[in-house]
Amino acid sequence: MSEEFCKIPLDLLTAKHFISRTTCEIIPINAQDKILWAWMKKRHDYFTKKLGNPWFDNQADIAYACGCDLSTVKRFVGKMTKHGYLAIEKRKIHGCAFSNSMTITHDLVLAPVAPHKAIPKPVVVIPDPECERVPEYAPIALPKVAKPTLSLVVMATVPDVDDDAYDDSPPWMRDAG
Repeated sequence: MSEEFCKIPLDLLTAKHFISRTTCEIIPINAQDKILWAWMKKRHDYFTKKLGNPWFDNQADIAYACGCDLSTVKRFVGKMTKHGYLAIEKRKIHGCAFSNSMTITHDLVLAPVAPHKAIPKPVVVIPDPECERVPEYAPIALPKVAKPTLSLVVMATVPDVDDDAYDDSPPWMRDAG
């Protein structure tokens, strides 16, 4: 049994946005989009470079291969088409049945990662005697409070001879003994 792998470039893994080819906007990209793009790119390259044919996987097969819903694939295909990375050509095959050929028109252009904003250096505060009142005395340390020692008190009860005299439960609950 031979296993196939779908490689995802590190740049794509770390990317948070890509740049639209149609509007030049910065568009967010999530983990599912990255998986879909990597798988679709692999399949596109396989069909076009090795077989010399247009790529024709249907969206249900893409969803199954990537472990997502068909609606997720449709949204992603729509997003990539809208932003100029994917072209779809519908062909009539049998009567009223159509087949979509997809072509990846450009490699995904990832938005550069914005560097973290530099943390400003701390501002040195110099006391201004005209605006601040500095106390003229030194603070006094508070005395330490001694911790109380715990003592163990054991209370013993001596049974009374006539416990029934102190029984405050109703007569019907008492033992008939």
